[in-house]
Amino acid sequence: MKGQVTVIGGLLAATLLVVYLAIALPLLAPKPVRIEPLKPINLERLLNTLCESGAIEHWALTGDSKPVEDLLNLYLPPLTYYNLTVKWSGGWRCICNIPESASVVASAKCLYTSPIGEEAFFEVTLEVAM
Repeated sequence: MKGQVTVIGGLLAATLLVVYLAIALPLLAPKPVRIEPLKPINLERLLNTLCESGAIEHWALTGDSKPVEDLLNLYLPPLTYYNLTVKWSGGWRCICNIPESASVVASAKCLYTSPIGEEAFFEVTLEVAM
């Protein structure tokens, strides 16, 4: 009798384990990630944010790209690559992390006039790839 109880208990435990796995595994399966291309209006708003925050001007004049990269990483979705180019009378700067395998899905351009010091014009171009 004692052996029968052990066998029944083992079968019950195995059955519960199978039921648990049948319920839990589909819930734990990775979900596909869908990233939709950005709309140009969002890129224009991002460019305006970069310019109005002073990050573009700071980067152009000092060469410190950290504030610009922080804002790009904050506003752009994960797995998004970008090419940001700034041209002004004193030269140009570029940040690009687009791999050769990625294709550009959207771009935006704006002309920014600096309110600080002498009137400087910055032509800012942003290309986004996935």
